[in-house]
Amino acid sequence: MKIVPGDKLAQEIKQKLKDTIQTEEIHPKLVIIYAGENEASRIYVDKKIAWAKEVGISAELIRLTQTTTEELLKITKTLNEDAETSGYILQLPLPSNIDTYKVLENISPKKDVDGLNPISIGKLYHNQKDHLISATALAVLECLKYVAKYQDDNQYSVDEITQEADELLAEFLNEKNILLINHSILVGKPLTALLLQYKCTVTIAHKFTKPDRLGKLINDSDIIISATGQSGLINKDMVHDGQVLIDVGINKSAQKIGGDVDAKGMENLDIWLTPVPDGVGPVTVAMLLNNTVKAHIKGVV
Repeated sequence: MKIVPGDKLAQEIKQKLKDTIQTEEIHPKLVIIYAGENEASRIYVDKKIAWAKEVGISAELIRLTQTTTEELLKITKTLNEDAETSGYILQLPLPSNIDTYKVLENISPKKDVDGLNPISIGKLYHNQKDHLISATALAVLECLKYVAKYQDDNQYSVDEITQEADELLAEFLNEKNILLINHSILVGKPLTALLLQYKCTVTIAHKFTKPDRLGKLINDSDIIISATGQSGLINKDMVHDGQVLIDVGINKSAQKIGGDVDAKGMENLDIWLTPVPDGVGPVTVAMLLNNTVKAHIKGVV
């Protein structure tokens, strides 16, 4: 089993952002709106704030244990008009009493660093370039770039992401069968749109897919991207040599933080795996910061 070192990839992205901020003498600002008590959200919010400050991005947390759709709409309106705010996100999922779509619709596409405004999503499906894309979807592509670059190399290291890496990714994904186990607005939908820009076949499964059907889809796929948060959804008996497992799921038990893949017993298989919590998660945070710097530079030009 070969591991995609998401933590190291994230550090590489962070260092480049830090260099850009210092060289360009810019002052980006990220605001995170965190409502409710979702445990997985809290883990990521803490890391986003800490890493933003680490690279030189001013970070502000708007913490709301209880809120309403109307209150969130007022906050987004204020942030849309705030010249100092480069970008902001609405940490998902929101409490059940909130009209999530209505709030996301109110986020300015120019400051939508999570890429979840309907305009941002629409432009993604139209293959436009002048918009911000879901940080999670971008993180998955960064992990796949690493696999594409080092698939035939025994020396695994983190190198600068270049145009060459983009070309290698396109070549690697050519004619691949990709199974995406998620259909959410945060992961499944934007990632589907991104993958469809390559010459690969994308199949979408989700919580309503029958277990026996899911098992067959996993077996028939070259790349499996799973983001359900269901512990042990994929085990050693369901995978085989040559596959790539991108684990975007996260769940926390008393013992540890884990993902959708139960890696126990997979050590001797010739597969690629993104570990949890040091795989897609840290790269997602790094790509969010990258989007914030992009939004800032575009906003001041």
